[in-house]
Amino acid sequence: MSWWQTAPTLIAACAVFFLPGLAAARAIGLKGLPMWAAAPAITVSLAGVSAVVAGFAGIRWNIVSLLAMTVLTVLVAVLVRLAPRRARGSTEDSTAAGTRRRTLRAVIPSGQPRSIPWVTAAAAVLGLGVAAFILAFRLVHMFGAPENISQTYDNIFHLNAIRYAFDTGNASSLLISGMTSSETPPTFYPAAWHDMVVLLMQLTGAGLPVAVNICNIVIAALMWPLGAMFLASRVLGTRPIPLIVTGVLATGFAAFPYLMLDFGVLFPYALSLAVLPVALGLVVSLMRQDADGSPRGWVAAVALIGVIPGMALAHPSSVVSLLGMAAPAAVYALVHAGKVLHRAGRAPAWYLVPAGGIIVYAALVYFAWTYLRPLEEASFWGPFETQAQAIGEALANAPQGRPIGWFVLICTIVGIAVCVRRRTYQWALGSFLVVGALFVVVASSPIGDFRWAVVGVWYNDSYRLASLLPIPAIAVAAVGCTALVQWLADRVKHVVAGRTAVLAGTARYSVAAAAVLGVAGAAVLSWLVQGQNITSAQVRGSESYILREDGALLSTDEQALLERVDDQVPEDATVVGSPWTGASLVYALADRKALTPFVYGDLSGAAQELLKELNDDEPLSADICDEAASLNSYYVLDFGSREVHGGNHALGPENVGNREGFDLIDSEGDAKLYRISVCG
Repeated sequence: MSWWQTAPTLIAACAVFFLPGLAAARAIGLKGLPMWAAAPAITVSLAGVSAVVAGFAGIRWNIVSLLAMTVLTVLVAVLVRLAPRRARGSTEDSTAAGTRRRTLRAVIPSGQPRSIPWVTAAAAVLGLGVAAFILAFRLVHMFGAPENISQTYDNIFHLNAIRYAFDTGNASSLLISGMTSSETPPTFYPAAWHDMVVLLMQLTGAGLPVAVNICNIVIAALMWPLGAMFLASRVLGTRPIPLIVTGVLATGFAAFPYLMLDFGVLFPYALSLAVLPVALGLVVSLMRQDADGSPRGWVAAVALIGVIPGMALAHPSSVVSLLGMAAPAAVYALVHAGKVLHRAGRAPAWYLVPAGGIIVYAALVYFAWTYLRPLEEASFWGPFETQAQAIGEALANAPQGRPIGWFVLICTIVGIAVCVRRRTYQWALGSFLVVGALFVVVASSPIGDFRWAVVGVWYNDSYRLASLLPIPAIAVAAVGCTALVQWLADRVKHVVAGRTAVLAGTARYSVAAAAVLGVAGAAVLSWLVQGQNITSAQVRGSESYILREDGALLSTDEQALLERVDDQVPEDATVVGSPWTGASLVYALADRKALTPFVYGDLSGAAQELLKELNDDEPLSADICDEAASLNSYYVLDFGSREVHGGNHALGPENVGNREGFDLIDSEGDAKLYRISVCG
């Protein structure tokens, strides 16, 4: 299958990610860039929440559930918007309201001059178009072929969970872990990413691996740059140069989106990080720390409420990340409110509002940092470098010893200098410092209580916090790059002043010249941004997607055999095989149930007895037939002893061909499919 053949699936994926959210965002009152940036994030919330509701109701979740949740959300949003208008009536004193808004703007000075709307829209399209093309091009070459899968440990669960949700209609984050729990109640597992893939499969009939890769391209090539542009616009305003600059810069970070599509793989976490810039931008708008052209306070608040559930159901740690990254803007706004009250000579009781706000925010941070974390025994990652190295990597956005993107580093340094001088930009610098400090702790602090208290939310995993670095860095780098571009534009304007008076007096030629300069500038910036760091990330990522004879999870022989399993095994059968060797992917890739769908899980007593018998070196006896019958497990996949992490866990039968009681059904090289023959 070629990538060109996936074009209809890609179009459908864009519709799935954007259309429900666009309807809800517009009903809330968002317009322009905020609406487009928030749309896919709101869609993720609609999908994740509707799946949870369907699970509670005991009904099958599908595209109809999403549409019903979307219609309900739109109706509620419209009613919420209409209620204040009816309460105010037609005699509202708009002049007084406008005076109050202007007073608020004066209290927290910010603002950039607004541009002509269609020019700004064209710049946004150009910035997004460049980012989408570069990121999609890189990811297509990283994935290799549309049907390729990531040959990594976590992907065993992700792929089988998608098949489970697709087959059963059980896609709730509260219930999806039931795939691996036979006799105990399921526990929470964030399933929003899986839900989006399932929706695409339902809508298009695309194969599971193709749907996974297409969804990840939409997340990385559209959601991420749109969110980055929205976040940067909270600092610089919705202006042409910052929009173009931010779109191009979004392609220049190796840590995101490439790292999370390579390491782990952490697909759900990647989705939550793509939502995070939008959530942070809405918080900044709510705190009135942004540039002009932002949503009104209550609109930003409602939009934030619409975005948070999806981010939490994609990966809860991003909610904690949001609280930490938004702290500088929140604290500044609350402290500044206290100063305003002091200047106005308000009574002491008025100070309870900002003081209460600080207390509530601190309580939220404490609760999130304390309770939204995994078990300590699962957070076994340790430090790997010195503090000096970690600080340098955080500043350069080159974590894990990866190459430096020199142009992005220059823009970041210039951006830091500009943010220090401009008070209204300092929240962005504060967010950058917060995340940088977290990375320094996880990368260099020794194992102990301090490390666990600060970064335990992220499993003490430096990879997760490394991929978080680009979120605040994109805003700081955009400030620096915009300053550099503006300085260069001023120098060019000074040089050519008076030499093009005729053309300058003709609006038609001025617009054409601006368009040409914009496209040329985006091309030059793209060349500067696409350095060795990005090429290295693409090449390193591709290593886990290449299907080879000695693949870490699946070999070419094993893949070929799985493609024929559905012709050899009945639809209602359950296949036995070790998940560590990739044999359990018979569920995801061949649509035949796996007795052990993941390396961890709660197995029934019959399943444990069956595995014990199959792992014994003795010839099979008829005693195994009771367990095989109760589980309908008469078929065995033997993928040898090579495991994804190079261990030897014996969670499935090996060397079955050397024992009596099995009939060979099919084989491809060393990959074998057997049937238990002693049961007749």
